[in-house]
Amino acid sequence: MSQAKNKLPRVVIIGAGLSGLPAALELEKIHRQDPCFSLTVVDRSPYHLNHACLYEVATAPIELSPAEYGALADGTQVKLKSWSYIFPRANLNVLQATVTGLDLAHRRIHFHDHETLDYDYIIIAVGSQPQFSNIAGLAQNSRTLRNIPEALRIHRRLNELIAAAEHQLHPIRIVVGGAGLAGVEIASQIQAVLNRIITTGKIKNETVTVWLVESSPTILPSHDHWTQTTTAQRLRRLGVKIITGQAIVRVDAQQVILADQPRLDYDLLIWTGGIQANTLLQQLGLSTAGHGQLCVDQYLRLPEHQEITVIGDGIYFLDPVSGRQIPQTAYLATAQGIIAAGNIHRTIRQRQLKPYQPKHLVYTFPVGGRWAISIIGGWRLSGRSGWMVRRIVELDHYLSILSFSSAIKTWWRGGRVYLPKKS
Repeated sequence: MSQAKNKLPRVVIIGAGLSGLPAALELEKIHRQDPCFSLTVVDRSPYHLNHACLYEVATAPIELSPAEYGALADGTQVKLKSWSYIFPRANLNVLQATVTGLDLAHRRIHFHDHETLDYDYIIIAVGSQPQFSNIAGLAQNSRTLRNIPEALRIHRRLNELIAAAEHQLHPIRIVVGGAGLAGVEIASQIQAVLNRIITTGKIKNETVTVWLVESSPTILPSHDHWTQTTTAQRLRRLGVKIITGQAIVRVDAQQVILADQPRLDYDLLIWTGGIQANTLLQQLGLSTAGHGQLCVDQYLRLPEHQEITVIGDGIYFLDPVSGRQIPQTAYLATAQGIIAAGNIHRTIRQRQLKPYQPKHLVYTFPVGGRWAISIIGGWRLSGRSGWMVRRIVELDHYLSILSFSSAIKTWWRGGRVYLPKKS
């Protein structure tokens, strides 16, 4: 690398997820027009994972061939080595390494498996991790849904329960703790999968129970009344048993103990009831709020270190309209990545920064089978039409990071493997 290039401001992005990858794409696009910085993207995984599709991996049809089973992961993650086609500029580096800490005073990144890396500006997009709220036995006895291995473990356990029910009439008792978006998605899809098997006569309806437990008075506590009621109606039609206003206080190997309800026997417990900031963010010793998230200014920067921008699940940011903390959605994560990238370029060029203004223009989530709720601006859709919008949003995501043919292939593979024709 030439001496001139060495003097360029060094921009580093940690995390290539739903917020980090859009930031990288935006900065690469800016670099084509104005190569005034160097760019390095760091991620510990060799893949970009679309977290919104993990529930599909966990509940994919059990009648899969070995090739289809191997394709489960391929339909929701993209290999980073494919990025050479996305990022053609020589001034961008993709580094697979595990970050262990930041030296804020010297603007230096430390790694477990790589030499240190210095930066002038950094975007931290490391996501979140499960929070078990100090509930006794919960971490040891539950399964979470944050990555492909965890999704496949749930998939295998479901298959074991279904096989036992088919041959021994063993009950299938599943508890999902937490009725936010992730809990609604996985509970509804598990019930939809089991309903389809029930229609074949292989298992009996009376042997299947799926509980969705929420400590707040309603499901989806951070959402509007229409979304809550429409979702609850769909869940009940599927057969999901909803328990609200009841906190899980203790868990053992066979039972979930609630605050004021009878104990729930279970064969599979999935915890989606809370997230907290990534350990990397917690160890910085900076101002936090919410669940350990970092407090950022209107430009998504740390007030104490304005060379550091934080985006995604790791930020505590109040919506200026509602006064509530913004939700963790893929749409908002993408928008944060784009505004963060633009502001770093504006900082380098000493231009006026643009404040982040969350806009909830597209909002979509599935509720069992080919049924979803989608909100587009002022339009509210539910059912099959909502599902079609969701699929289009998924395709748009893949088109934004892959070539046209690769995006279509990944998107089509997911729809073909995850969901049977009748769902």
